[in-house]
Amino acid sequence: LALDLGVAANAVHVLRLPDPGISVARDVVGPPALENGAPLSLLFFGMIRRYKGLDVLLEALARVPSARLRIAGHFWEPLERYTNQIAVLGIADRVELEPGYVSTSRIPQLFADADVLVLPYRSGTASIVMETAYRFGRPVIVTSVGTLAVGVEEDDLGVVVPAEDPAALAKAIEELSDPLILERMHIAARDRRDPEDELWRLYADAFQSPERHP
Repeated sequence: LALDLGVAANAVHVLRLPDPGISVARDVVGPPALENGAPLSLLFFGMIRRYKGLDVLLEALARVPSARLRIAGHFWEPLERYTNQIAVLGIADRVELEPGYVSTSRIPQLFADADVLVLPYRSGTASIVMETAYRFGRPVIVTSVGTLAVGVEEDDLGVVVPAEDPAALAKAIEELSDPLILERMHIAARDRRDPEDELWRLYADAFQSPERHP
C-alpha cells in the first residue's frame, strides 16, 4: 500500500509485530498430542468481522469430520449469521462458541486447549494474533493475504492457503491432523519465541533509526 501511494521502496521497512506480552503459564500450556484418534482442535480468536473469513472456515470444517473448532471473540456481525450457518452445515456438535470480550487471563487456557490457530482472512495486512500463537507454541493456518504468510511455510510454522477457498483450507486442516507434522510445527513455533522485550526493542529502534534495519 505504501509503495502504491508513492513511498520510495528504500523507506519501507517490514517488521514483525511486537510480542503481545501475555505470560505463558506452565500449569496450563503444553504441547498437545493427537492420541487415540483425538480430533484436531482449531482456534479462531479475536474480533469476528467478515474480512476475517470465519464463514469460510466453517465451510472447511464441515469437510473434515476429524476436527473441532472453538470461536472466541467479540462478534461485529449478527451472531445468528454464524449460528445459522453452523446449523445448516450440521457441525454444531464440533463448534464451541465463546462470544464476547476475551479477558487476558482467559487467553493462556484458550491456546493451551488448541492445537492450531486458524486465520482464514479474505483481506488484511498483519495480525498480532499470529505472534500470540507462536508465543504459546502453536502453529497457524493462514491465507496468502497481506503479510500473514511471510515466513510461515519457510520456517515450518504452519500452512498457507489461498483466501476464500474452503477446499484448500480443509486440506490444510487434514495435513495438520497428522501427529508427526503437528508436533514438528509445534516445536518450530515454540522455538520462534523471543524474549519478552526483544521484539519491542527492535520495533522501537526501527522507528527511531530506520536506516539500521534494511
